[in-house]
Amino acid sequence: GLSLKLGGLLIDRDTRFKANLTWQDPKNDETEQMLRRRARVYGGLHLTHNAGPAQIGTDLSWVGRRYDSADQSAGSAMGAYGLVAVFGSWAFTPEWRLEARVNNLGDKRYTTAQGYSAPGREGQVTLRVRDNGPGIPPTERDRVFDPFYRTPGSTQIGTGLGLSIVQAIAHRLGAQVRLDWAEPTRQTGLEVSIRLPR
Repeated sequence: GLSLKLGGLLIDRDTRFKANLTWQDPKNDETEQMLRRRARVYGGLHLTHNAGPAQIGTDLSWVGRRYDSADQSAGSAMGAYGLVAVFGSWAFTPEWRLEARVNNLGDKRYTTAQGYSAPGREGQVTLRVRDNGPGIPPTERDRVFDPFYRTPGSTQIGTGLGLSIVQAIAHRLGAQVRLDWAEPTRQTGLEVSIRLPR
């Protein structure tokens, strides 16, 4: 197979792009049969533009014709499809950011496996809050939502109620709360993401 990747500045330093294109022969080397649901050709384009605290962008993706059987019978053919997603964000401060994304903007009907229709248009809004503290280790992230729970060795002032209240409100709104490192490479700081589905 062949995979091409390209990225860089487009027009000015505030507009960036990443593009990829893959051509492959999705075949099992031992049986010589084609792999199910794998396209010979697929690719994508990612564009972003920054304007001060705001960022907007789009993701374009294309997947070629596939088959849901190893023998590539006509009845198992699944057509090619292209998708468009748009997104934007606004940084209120370096610690607080609001993001929005709409996937499958054109509400395209397509299948990734026979008998299964992929989701239509989907939207989500995410609020991200970061700090520069020690963070919460992955092994403690489920426990910190328990009322009054504090991570072992914590010297921070508080009652251990903050995240349990956040989670209770999020559940009432149908939102998801996720905890992660604010700086993943250094494993420091805490990032709290609250994601609201459409």
